[in-house]
Amino acid sequence: MATPTKTARSRRTRAALTSAVHDQLCLHGGFVAEDVAAAAGCTVGTFWAHFESKDDAVAAAFSQTLDELVVLVTSVFGDDRLGFAVTPQDEWSRATVDRLIDHFSDRALLYRLAVARLPEHRPIREVYRAAEERTVELAESALGGVDRRAQAEALIAFCQGINNPMVLRSDRDGEIRQRLAAGLAAVSEPN
Repeated sequence: MATPTKTARSRRTRAALTSAVHDQLCLHGGFVAEDVAAAAGCTVGTFWAHFESKDDAVAAAFSQTLDELVVLVTSVFGDDRLGFAVTPQDEWSRATVDRLIDHFSDRALLYRLAVARLPEHRPIREVYRAAEERTVELAESALGGVDRRAQAEALIAFCQGINNPMVLRSDRDGEIRQRLAAGLAAVSEPN
């Protein structure tokens, strides 16, 4: 039976390994278990004790990234200074497009790898679907909740489309971002 100390240490080790996988995927689009273990301050045997396969490590890193996205969506629809409810629509939509582009740009290679693995790897699919559901629920709540499911799904689908290489390399003050901000404002308008 594991002691609480070992359990806590095991969680910290897995978190360090997951962060190292995340960082390697964001930088290189792939990783070597030995490099990840070294970055996390452990052995390659420890890496394999925490992950059954490289896909399992990708799923953990993808889950971390999607958790970051959920935090971003929470702040976008929350009551902070850039929140949906407290910011003028044009300012909110522009700031949201910029924040999503920054998020997706910093993690583009990780997203590309994980999305490519969706058809073959059920844990990656499950992580993706759970995060998608959480973001739709956040959007639905911000839009007024009742009978807003289809609009919330359209809004999240629109935001997912921002993770496009053409968009990610667009100029910060360019026409692409302006048009996306206008489109986001239109999708989020009450029917």
